[in-house]
Formats: sequence, structure tokens, C-alpha cells
Amino acid sequence: MIYKNSNFLNLFFLFFSALVLLIVHYLEFFEGVEPCKLCVYQRFPYFIVVLLALSFLLINNKSFKKITFLFYILIFASSVIMSVHHFGVEKGFWSSLSSCETNFKSLSNSNDLKEYLLNKNYISCEDVSFKFLGISLAGYNIIVSCILLVLSIVGLKKLKD
Repeated sequence: MIYKNSNFLNLFFLFFSALVLLIVHYLEFFEGVEPCKLCVYQRFPYFIVVLLALSFLLINNKSFKKITFLFYILIFASSVIMSVHHFGVEKGFWSSLSSCETNFKSLSNSNDLKEYLLNKNYISCEDVSFKFLGISLAGYNIIVSCILLVLSIVGLKKLKD
């Protein structure tokens, strides 16, 4: 079976994570789709997977490969949690855990605060800025993350055999 080759799954994770990052950056920089804070947070697992997959290719140690797949499971599980949270915020099921950030020490008076608030570009996590086939990017991230999570669990089980 194709899952027996952990190198194949690792390359698949590397390729797919890089593809996801390329797509979201293309949408942001070339199509003008502005990401919210949660959208940016959902990119971190894919960056980590790219780095982890590259180290998987460079280090030829079976115990390291098992640990790598354990990390894949944790990373993709966290990605599922983040994307479900974001999807729930988009649908209005709950409010976002993240909030606007500012350095209050640099705001010495109410005019500084007013100026900061008037000039800040807010991208609300509740407003979907991009949909494809009626599904937001958070929805697609749920699907992709679940598939990658299942594949990483299967890969770990095959490594233990």
C-alpha cells in the first residue's frame, strides 16, 4: 500500500502545505483578499509542517520519523481546532478569542486613541472576504486539515508496523 512509504507521506505533507501557503499568499497579494487575524494564525501550522517535512528528509533516523509523525498529528489537530473556531466565528456561533491589539502606552491622550482607531484597517473575522463554491477558506481549511490529520495518523501506524 502507498502509505507504507513514510517518505511519500512526508513529501505529500510538504507539497500540500506549500501549496496551501502559495494559494493563500496568491489570494492576498495578487487578488487583494485581505486576511483577518484568524486567517493569518491558520497559516502557522503549514509553515511548521514545511520545516518539519524538510527536516524529515534530511535526518535518517526511524525514531525521529515516528516523532515527526506525532508532531504532524499535533499540528494538524491544532489546525482543525483553529479552522473550526474560525468557521464558527464566521457563522456567528461564537465570538473570536482574539481581539484587537494596540500599545496603550503610546496612546497618551484621547486624540491619539481616536487617530489610531480612525486610521487602523480592520478586517473582521466574521466577514468572509473570499468564497469558492460557496465555502470560505476556513471551511476548506477544516476539510484539508482533517484529511491531513487522518493521513498523519495512518502514517504513524504504518511506521510502528
